[in-house]
Amino acid sequence: MSSKKYFFFTLFLALTVTTFCLTACDSAPDSHSQAQVEVNTSNRQPTSNESAISDPANNPVKELPKSPPSHSYPSCINSDPNHICIGIKMVSYQDNAGVPVITEADTLKLVDQMNQLWSQCNIAYQLEVYRTVNPRALNLTYSPDWETESNYVREKFNDDSRFLVVAVGPWNVATIAVTMMPESGIYGTIVDKQYSHNPLTVGHELGHYQGLYHVEDTNNLMSAYIGSDTKGLTTSQCTVARNADQASWPMMMRMPN
Repeated sequence: MSSKKYFFFTLFLALTVTTFCLTACDSAPDSHSQAQVEVNTSNRQPTSNESAISDPANNPVKELPKSPPSHSYPSCINSDPNHICIGIKMVSYQDNAGVPVITEADTLKLVDQMNQLWSQCNIAYQLEVYRTVNPRALNLTYSPDWETESNYVREKFNDDSRFLVVAVGPWNVATIAVTMMPESGIYGTIVDKQYSHNPLTVGHELGHYQGLYHVEDTNNLMSAYIGSDTKGLTTSQCTVARNADQASWPMMMRMPN
């Protein structure tokens, strides 16, 4: 990764040193606000709804919908009634030469690597839709301004049945990915081209998708500084993520027919 150094401001995340990089989560505190970067999370304490349980991987799943029609990609559905399987839709922008930011093969590899990370919470993902688009043909910008265009991008591609990840052209700014927290606005992850292949970056963003905030522990997947060892998830984080999936994303979850 780049050796560029970034600074941390009160309402703007711009971090990273040496091999580290920063991702961000959007929040929409009221209907008049633009998407913002979530910043004050390092000292956040779990609420009463986030108390740890003895084994979050065995926290029973409630009333999952059936899986959508079969698709050609590997499935994360299994016979474990406590296992959470979530559908993914990947939209990859194309450059002027028609080259996608991330290929279908690389997306499958990315999903497999993220599943290894999230297995500690008994959560997994399956690619269900892979789509390449010419952003210019859709009146979109190849390298969109994440602060002003993120919701417009999300509106173009979300379908209310899968986690949305959109891989766009390079932003060339400190922020490398943005994600809406549950129940805070138009859902979806948007990730910079340079980090769209990185399971630690995209896996981190899916953590925001599932209600997780940044933490100080630099060995944790939800550390604002993403490096080669930021892979851990705590019992409490697994609880929060699983609860968020069932409360906010039931239509994204899959179970055996």
